[in-house]
Amino acid sequence: DIANNLLTKYKQSRQLEVEPVTREMLSLIVESALSEKRVEKPQIHFDLSITPDARLAFTDVSRIALKRVLSNLFNNAVESIPTTRAGRVCLSLTQENDRLNLTIRDNGCGMPDEVLKSVFARGFSYDKSSGSGLGLYDAAQKIHALDGKIYLSSAVDVGSTVDITLPLKAPPPWFSSSVALLPDQKVIILDDEPYLHKVLDERFARLNQSGFNIQVSHYYQAASVISQFYHQPAFYLLDYELKEQELTGLDVVSQLGIADRALLVTNCFDDATLRERCVEMGLKLFPKILLDSLQIVEKP
Repeated sequence: DIANNLLTKYKQSRQLEVEPVTREMLSLIVESALSEKRVEKPQIHFDLSITPDARLAFTDVSRIALKRVLSNLFNNAVESIPTTRAGRVCLSLTQENDRLNLTIRDNGCGMPDEVLKSVFARGFSYDKSSGSGLGLYDAAQKIHALDGKIYLSSAVDVGSTVDITLPLKAPPPWFSSSVALLPDQKVIILDDEPYLHKVLDERFARLNQSGFNIQVSHYYQAASVISQFYHQPAFYLLDYELKEQELTGLDVVSQLGIADRALLVTNCFDDATLRERCVEMGLKLFPKILLDSLQIVEKP
């Protein structure tokens, strides 16, 4: 009826409103959206490959808007796969010059050439019994608004491929991809859980075999780090959130005045307020989930 039609149009217009754009690591958004879809669609095999140069690459985007776009594209891919076929959706994220390229490929029923001409039109739907038709239209609107491009290729009974390109952007001021250490330098690790300690211990052990001789001290309590503060030039690797403790890793950095020789390694990487405080303090952030990609190099 008229009321429902008006409500539908209102919801669609709200979806297409401009949303805040921030500088984000594209791989984290893709992995987050894919992780949710794996839970929703356990019958489908999802593959993801990310090249090393694209792993820590940034672009300007709305996290929420892009996750919604990716979710819709994943749904399109899944819905195109016949139930008689072992469903497979393959994603790849690469960097080429000044662009980031995301490819989503499925082994669904595909579309004929005459249908491909209309896929990005508002309300387009192919071989679906329901849906708003906003998926590809909305995706194109959002991607184009970010100076990106989106393409769709397809072959009947083979599958479809969506290619998205977005501009590569310089890392934001709160991010660092590496830690530079002097030989024989002392390193302080603060985390209330064993993960950070274990991974970094393994990394430093391999470096020490090549002659680094890094001296590592482990702490689980922020208060202990402050009470045993080393005035010699130690480097600090700290988590931000410390369970059941009054202080955060950021508080430790602030109280000791060590922003120039510390790195916050945290799962709160996308917290806008934390990012702002780090910029104000001259402190750098790194996502804990990508700890294996943190470069540890010798300071020249």
